[in-house]
Amino acid sequence: MKNLKRSFIFIILFLTAFFVLEIFKEKLGRLEADTGIWALIIVSTVLNLAVIVYHYIIPPHPKFLIIPFRRWTIRLHIWSGTIELISGVLACFFFSPKAALFQAVAGLFFHVPTALIQVPIVFGSKAIMVPSYLLCIFIHAYCAFNLLVNPTSHSWAICTFLIFNVYVWCRFYYYFFDRLKLMGDQKYTASILFAGLTIIPSLFGPLSMILLVAYISLYFFLVWLLIIRTPEEFDSFVHERGRDSISGSQFIQASVQVEKIMALKNESERDKAEYVFNLISGNKKYITDVQFSDLLSEWGLSKKEVSRYSRMFGIKNIDFETFFHKMDSMWRYIYFDVLRSFNSNEKTEMITRSLEGIRSNKDVKKLKEDIQVTLLKSVSFLREASPNLIEDLSSSLTFRKINSGSVVFHEDDPGDRFYLISKGIVQVYKNDHLITELNEGTCFGEIALIESSPRNATIIAKNDCEFYTLSKSSFDYVLGRHLEIRSKIVELIRLRK
Repeated sequence: MKNLKRSFIFIILFLTAFFVLEIFKEKLGRLEADTGIWALIIVSTVLNLAVIVYHYIIPPHPKFLIIPFRRWTIRLHIWSGTIELISGVLACFFFSPKAALFQAVAGLFFHVPTALIQVPIVFGSKAIMVPSYLLCIFIHAYCAFNLLVNPTSHSWAICTFLIFNVYVWCRFYYYFFDRLKLMGDQKYTASILFAGLTIIPSLFGPLSMILLVAYISLYFFLVWLLIIRTPEEFDSFVHERGRDSISGSQFIQASVQVEKIMALKNESERDKAEYVFNLISGNKKYITDVQFSDLLSEWGLSKKEVSRYSRMFGIKNIDFETFFHKMDSMWRYIYFDVLRSFNSNEKTEMITRSLEGIRSNKDVKKLKEDIQVTLLKSVSFLREASPNLIEDLSSSLTFRKINSGSVVFHEDDPGDRFYLISKGIVQVYKNDHLITELNEGTCFGEIALIESSPRNATIIAKNDCEFYTLSKSSFDYVLGRHLEIRSKIVELIRLRK
């Protein structure tokens, strides 16, 4: 029944937009590009090029990737947007009817439909975002249709191009608000409103603000009248779903662990994923379907889509292995784009944080090559390492350099890390007496981790050293999955004692 009511609301909104557009049709069809409009077209083009580059470099939000249908939809949306941008520039700047046809077809048959598909999972407050998005989509479709019918019309080419760029301005304002820490949790909704008020006045003039408010009010009234029945439904309707948000309890827990989050910058991919997993699961062995549903609902996905995603894995609860290996886009996004944004003292913004996530993934691939080239040859107990062990090590190891004369750790320090020497020599001191020296291909730090005891010696770098290290958590993880390595390290401890 609710789906029928939502369809009715959609039809009412469509007919309302069509009625208003028909009133303004003559004005739109005779739109002349004065200095202000040309300036808007030029700035929009520059911003759109930046956004296109961003989309081809930075992966989409994980909610667009978890369902194959949505993954292909967002790709088609980006591809068609690229075509519409190029053809729109040619149509507006060079008055090309052929380019205008490409612009109209790309917009009407690809960009508009894929935008409509994304409306139900839009970020921000649905009370404002849904009608705002729909209004822009309807205007886009209307202008693209008239351009398709009359490709020689420079006015319709300009109208289509301008309304097409509303999303670009939304991205610009979102980046602006994120960079300056403005608008708080409401920055996505604020971004679309600012974007609309940047573009729509160029098409509809002084009445733009009134039209936008009236359209949002109509949607709000219809949903309140036909769909909302409980206070919980109303709260969900007006709730701001941030692009960089997680569910309430997870947000509260992470917000008070900023130092821990920032310390993970120097840890491995596996350590970062484990922190995110524990955050969502509440430090349990599994992420339950309820916890997973809460997270995806915060991102705007429906219960139906959440259930579909869960069925893809054939399990009700998600263990760490599944989360780490099959949901990498999710935990990467949560750590780099969401959790890292909690630190108000860090001077990084959304693009920098996203690029760090990409670089981190590349570092893992390079580390995997280094393991195969260097460690397998120099470390005796790794010479017959299986592909699975290499994979686990590449995602769990971190690379560190220590200068000559520096103390790696002191005797009686807590044991929190395992070391493999890639380059250099370290000296082992016990009770301030030199016991031995360790060189490339050897390891140290395993006794405290295996026996859960303090460090039994002091380690000092004799010269400049390079290490591959495992945090205690990653050490336990690797040894727990590869018992043959555990037995070799236990034997090493026996020989050293």
